[in-house]
Amino acid sequence: MPLKYLVPILLSVCLASCNYSSKDVRVYKVKKKQSSQVTKPEPVSGINWEAPESWTPKAVSSMHLAAFDIPVEGGNASLSIMTLAGDGGGMLLNVNRWLNQLDLAPVEEGALPGMSKQIESINGPFTVFTIKNPTKPEGAFNVAVVQMAEQTLFVKMVAPLQEIDTLWPVFETFCQSIKFER
Repeated sequence: MPLKYLVPILLSVCLASCNYSSKDVRVYKVKKKQSSQVTKPEPVSGINWEAPESWTPKAVSSMHLAAFDIPVEGGNASLSIMTLAGDGGGMLLNVNRWLNQLDLAPVEEGALPGMSKQIESINGPFTVFTIKNPTKPEGAFNVAVVQMAEQTLFVKMVAPLQEIDTLWPVFETFCQSIKFER
């Protein structure tokens, strides 16, 4: 049988087998594949750090270099490390995103110097922020930002409001332990 006749016949058979009278909606559930990737303390993309032994590495998304659970009294704390290309959207955009995550009002560019401080590391200065909302006791942030050669490194600690200041020294020490090739 020539090919020019075979295609219309197969198409007719397929269409005839469809049930056009069915008005049922069919829903299918597919399980999401769980990531089993766990952070490792060895260097990642030319970046390495020294995390306290009490921190537990946890699975990370493709955006994160590493993530840790941190034991604290009164709740859970975590820390994540990520890089974004270039300036990562700029300091103002990121600060306003973090403020929004804690239901705080956005700020103008001129407010950033009063909200931040610099900490020194082997890589040079990190710009750091502590962002708190007294009405949200479940979470506050310590965030460090450092511009690298072609990307920006972000280190974000999330902790209960009553613990965020207590965790500051270990956050600062961790940030100072980060080493990367520029």
